[in-house]
Amino acid sequence: MDSVPDIVDAVLIFLALLSVLIWSVAISKYITFHRNAKHDRDFLTLFSKTKSIQDLLNMMGSK
Repeated sequence: MDSVPDIVDAVLIFLALLSVLIWSVAISKYITFHRNAKHDRDFLTLFSKTKSIQDLLNMMGSK
């Protein structure tokens, strides 16, 4: 019976670590999504302004 508090403490520590891991993954995915979304919007803005394939090739070469 003396080991029950130790087991409960171990389970709570494990759940706390799991929670930190889940939050860190969620935050990193959120940041990555918004970085990619900004890059995609910038590219689509430039792409919509192209008149020919040569403009597109020049645009891609300039970055």
